[in-house]
Amino acid sequence: MRLIYTVFGFPEEARSAAKVLIESKLAACANYWPIKSMFYMGDSFKEKDEVSMLIKVPVKRLDEARKKLRELNSYQVPSIIVLKPESVNNNYLKWVQSVDPKAEEQNNYDGADK
Repeated sequence: MRLIYTVFGFPEEARSAAKVLIESKLAACANYWPIKSMFYMGDSFKEKDEVSMLIKVPVKRLDEARKKLRELNSYQVPSIIVLKPESVNNNYLKWVQSVDPKAEEQNNYDGADK
């Protein structure tokens, strides 16, 4: 399993992307929530309301999920940050994998049942 952290400009865009990823079985779950962001764009300081998203993805669907996210995100340079969990509950890992029966992965997370 991998986690993808990304940001969208609008709640409906995030909701729509989550739905596409889950319905196409590229992800098991997506959580999204409103955030306040501050950043530089060129020489200009920006402050913006955005929507963060955390997506749980079977490893074997990661490349497809990243490609689809690039298509679904309206930002010219979307943040698509992939994280590898250090530890995952075995039953949760099996559930994430179950979205794509062909995407089995070996559980090599330390302390997965602790």
